[in-house]
Amino acid sequence: MALSALLVGCAAVDTVREAPESAGEQQYFEEGYERTVEAVAETLPLLGLEGIERQSTRPGTTVFIGTHESTIASWGEIVRVIVTELGTKRVSVRVHWRSYFRDGLITSAPDWVEEVFEGISEALN
Repeated sequence: MALSALLVGCAAVDTVREAPESAGEQQYFEEGYERTVEAVAETLPLLGLEGIERQSTRPGTTVFIGTHESTIASWGEIVRVIVTELGTKRVSVRVHWRSYFRDGLITSAPDWVEEVFEGISEALN
């Protein structure tokens, strides 16, 4: 049973990792790219995400993937944040997430989109 849960969890991480870059919700920030990337790096652990991977897939784009452990209120989630430079002082941040066991289960997982965008805004101020 534990092995199947681990395999499903890994599949969910890969599903989020390999989702199209257009997946999720997008918000724009009028800040420099590097400053926004650092704000995301600061925010994700503060929100309780763990095992955060950070990679630059190409110049002007950084991808973060982190996980949130299962709690009494949720079954655990995988969160991907993509930061894309659009100009000298403008960036796009896109948040995509899903629960490990999302389909058919009722959970009270955080609204990761709202939490990430609010955390970035606070870190930038």
